[in-house]
Amino acid sequence: MAPETDSPTRLGAWLKRNRDRVLQRWEESAKQIAAGKRLDRLALLDTIPKLIDQIVAAACEVDSAASPLDAATSHALDRLNVGFELHQIVAEYGALRLAIIELLDEEKAEPPFRPSQIAVVDRIIDAAVAVAAERFSQARNRTLVALDRISLSALKGPQPKPQSVLEDLCKTLVETIEAVDTATVLMREGDLLVTKASVGLEEEQRTEFTVPLGRGYAGRIAAGHAPLSIRGEAINRIASSPVVHETPLCVLYGVPLESAGSVIGVAHMGSKSTFEFSEEDKVLFRVMATRATQVIVLARGAEQREQLVHELQRSEEELRALADNIPQLAWIADDRGNVFWYNKRWLDYTGATLDEMTGWRWQKLHHPAHLQRVVEKFKQHLASGERWEDTFPLLGKDGKYRWFLSRALPIRDSSGRVVRWFGTNTDVTEHARLEEAREQFFGILGHDLRNPLNAIVMATAILKKSVLEPGPERAVGRIASSAERMRRMIGDLLDFTRGRLGGGIPIAPKPTDLRAICRAVLDEVEAVNPERRIGFSAEGDTAGTWDDQRLGQVVQNLVSNAIQHGDSKSPILLAIDGRDPDSVTLSVSNQGSTIPAALLPDLFEPFRRLAKSGENPESGSTSLGLGLFIVAEVARAHGGQVRAESTDERGTRFEVRLPRVPPKSG
Repeated sequence: MAPETDSPTRLGAWLKRNRDRVLQRWEESAKQIAAGKRLDRLALLDTIPKLIDQIVAAACEVDSAASPLDAATSHALDRLNVGFELHQIVAEYGALRLAIIELLDEEKAEPPFRPSQIAVVDRIIDAAVAVAAERFSQARNRTLVALDRISLSALKGPQPKPQSVLEDLCKTLVETIEAVDTATVLMREGDLLVTKASVGLEEEQRTEFTVPLGRGYAGRIAAGHAPLSIRGEAINRIASSPVVHETPLCVLYGVPLESAGSVIGVAHMGSKSTFEFSEEDKVLFRVMATRATQVIVLARGAEQREQLVHELQRSEEELRALADNIPQLAWIADDRGNVFWYNKRWLDYTGATLDEMTGWRWQKLHHPAHLQRVVEKFKQHLASGERWEDTFPLLGKDGKYRWFLSRALPIRDSSGRVVRWFGTNTDVTEHARLEEAREQFFGILGHDLRNPLNAIVMATAILKKSVLEPGPERAVGRIASSAERMRRMIGDLLDFTRGRLGGGIPIAPKPTDLRAICRAVLDEVEAVNPERRIGFSAEGDTAGTWDDQRLGQVVQNLVSNAIQHGDSKSPILLAIDGRDPDSVTLSVSNQGSTIPAALLPDLFEPFRRLAKSGENPESGSTSLGLGLFIVAEVARAHGGQVRAESTDERGTRFEVRLPRVPPKSG
């Protein structure tokens, strides 16, 4: 009789003691197999620990209900489910054999294990490989047949239809797996699962049975993101479908249909004849459900793309219809600037046809003096993807050029890529003529009218120094007064034109003192209006960076306005508040007729005149009504604000708040 140390049980005992070391060594090798690299540790180990335990039991000649061949069958089916090939499964068993041999060799057991003892392990692993290979091949063949049927359903027609894929999945399950009597698919719609296809439970599909996520049998599967098997009484307790309750099912097995980590539906199969589906049947069901999910996702994507194409076509048709009815010339180009559509107004203006103008052939209608500049700028914006704007002359069918303001907006897809350019050309020829007229108006006001007036003013000044009779002296005085009034009107008109049409009144800020500006203006005003009482006060720091000439104009206009419209018997108050470190406030107050509240919002608009205190509003005036407009424009140019208030109790008060340093323009 062989000694105990030479019996197979000794090897079984060694394997039992070193089980974890064998697993660790096997895991290191299995991770190098391509299919194993994508599995987490739990999925990688799978049934290998159970296989080792069953090898130990077999080596120790211990009676066990489980055979190593059972573990090999489960291992083969699980590996099929995660995409292993047969040679990769064989490589896993080879890695297990090598791990055991290497550890035996490293341990240097005394006495050493005999080849006959190690042969026990070899025989068990060889048998496991044979069973795994056979079960893998059988299951894969069944799976391939089933998958072929699902794939063929996806190929019906030019585009796979999700509904036909679901119905074929149910039919294939019932026809392929002998134990399956019912097959049902529910698709997710918001927080509900809705029955879309069924064999054996057709009433569910007809009534479109629904169940909330997390409720009932299908809802639990969706919420748990995992397969669920229920048997016997548990079916009636968990399932919420009346149709399921009326069907004598022994077992239900369901899986979630997942795409990109999200549940899009649930599929389940039931049997009237067995209380448990085999592992092979479950694997086949899961693989078929996975393939069906892929086809459904593709089919849905195709439907969405088709719908998107229709929507884009409809949107483009609407855009073209809209563009055909706008007053501008319009066009559409692709992402490279090739124009492929013009609206009717564009073609009518140029007299060209669409075929003559597609691509970049529009260049022939541009003025040679501007063409290179226009093309270069357009190409720059095509490259940057920024909106384009330019002004240039465009040749019409009458052989004449007209000026157009042209703009183009990039149209982007959901990823932000430019796919189209939508452009318009707006005729600005008349605007250009107005600009030219404006420049001429500036010239007339600034030169052609001012020069003769300056000559009149100088002449009257010389005449005033001469010895004149009382009659001629009064006439010269009236001429001088009228000329000065005209000069102020021309100045106001120039300021109005610059403010309203020329981008604002220009200023030249420099360090100055508002107190000194006010004092100088008051000296001039009091000399002309000796009968009026004008009070002046200043608090705090009155220095800042301002245009002293323009602020003098502000003070002059506000004080003159108070003299003209205020009560002649009441004093005018001019005040400066420089206590704020960042700004200075100038105010002018007077008593007299109040300004109606309805007029206050428009008080600083041009050509708004108020009647003098006691004056008929319809009587003539010596001003244009631009004084307060110019006050507001000068304040705005300095980054300041102006406001007015008028009440019976406090009278009328104008306030100008100026930052000590104006913001930089531009």
